[in-house]
Amino acid sequence: VTLADRPFMWSPNRFPFELASAAYALDSADGQTCPLTSALTIGPAYFRTMGAKILSGREFDEGDRAAGPPVVIVNQKFADESWSGERPLGKRLRLFHGTEPEMWLTVVGVVSNIAQNDSSPPRLDSLIYLPFAQRPAADMWVLARTGGPPEGLEAAFRHEVQALDPDLPVYGPLPLTRR
Repeated sequence: VTLADRPFMWSPNRFPFELASAAYALDSADGQTCPLTSALTIGPAYFRTMGAKILSGREFDEGDRAAGPPVVIVNQKFADESWSGERPLGKRLRLFHGTEPEMWLTVVGVVSNIAQNDSSPPRLDSLIYLPFAQRPAADMWVLARTGGPPEGLEAAFRHEVQALDPDLPVYGPLPLTRR
């Protein structure tokens, strides 16, 4: 079980970004000239739940809290496009919120590419993953991998989420196979 700020069948949010090794400018007259990347805020065990593999480095861990150093995991496509031929671990990047740069993020892992969009057929986009503990979002989706057909688990899943907070709205559940 894990969390994500968007289910995998919705396209992730896109943000302008810059690499520590390259300078870009934001041009308020015609929008950003920085490249854009898709970003997803995730909880622990996201990659295991989604069937992705850590190719190098590590997953987010207990040290990746709000008070800890800001970290990011990138997918293989982002790594190849941003640091072709270089090792991405330890590299830094930052997102922009409007025209304001955010804190520098250090790459701690590279994960296999996962289709994280609603195109048909799904395409493999350049993507970064941010830890929920460092970037909490108001709206999160609970994702779970089951050992059998998920349809029989909907009532139990709803019950467990409501047990956390009876005022917490539950939409679905929707098996990810029903997209």
